[in-house]
Amino acid sequence: MAPENESIPRKSPCSKLASVALGIFFLFQIIFLIVGNVIQYLPRQLSEHRAEPFQKLGRLSDSDLIQEPVEAVGWFCDRWTELTGEWQGWSMFAPVFPHRGVFPVVVMHFEESSKYPDVTLSEDFTPDNPEHYFQLTDSRHRRFNYETRMSAPFALIPEDPKNPGQWDPRYVDRWNSEIETYVQLLHRQYSSYLRWRISLFLKDHPDYPMPETVELKIHIIPTPDPNNPNTVETQQTIPYLRWTPAEVSDKYLPLEYWDLIEMKFKKLVRKELP
Repeated sequence: MAPENESIPRKSPCSKLASVALGIFFLFQIIFLIVGNVIQYLPRQLSEHRAEPFQKLGRLSDSDLIQEPVEAVGWFCDRWTELTGEWQGWSMFAPVFPHRGVFPVVVMHFEESSKYPDVTLSEDFTPDNPEHYFQLTDSRHRRFNYETRMSAPFALIPEDPKNPGQWDPRYVDRWNSEIETYVQLLHRQYSSYLRWRISLFLKDHPDYPMPETVELKIHIIPTPDPNNPNTVETQQTIPYLRWTPAEVSDKYLPLEYWDLIEMKFKKLVRKELP
């Protein structure tokens, strides 16, 4: 309780206006978060390359009186999300489920191949039964996320509907470019991971020399079709990266990536990326 001889300071008009504006913005954000999440479950008429990964596509109604307001609200939510950087990709992998499970495989090639045959180091999380598998979280979960992130591009490339197990030719060029950029951004992480896997192997096998080349391959297990759960026939292991430890270049990165179009390893010129 303020003393009688002291007056309670009053807020200036600017201070009141700021408080009201903050309250309005806070209320708007609450409404936006609710509407922005709900709108993803209402079908919208967007092409696949413009739609967010979790947006349901199509029409909610044949009536434009219903569909047009949905499109307008969706457009506003998209633009506000871009402006404020509030887009979030965590939706429990729904409604768009990854096309396939991806698991990194390290293959070491030695100069004296007759004495030291190739060594393949499979990833710990590769399932024994690809038709039915589930991974419980444990102390290795951080590693699982690290390796999943390295393999992520191959989980999302659309599959050719006419040729199961093959990339959709309409998207190969785009994803080939995406993969090149991905490796440019994360080449230090890839190199560190390969060094780590090699060091563990050489520690357990001191009689082996340093490998001449090291490949990072991706083992792909397609997501089962509920009507045809058999995925064994369409499994494949494809090349991704190649590292030659002895090669050092100021012009090229230490990693080469597998070109999905030319089907060969290609060098990557060093770039200053943001």
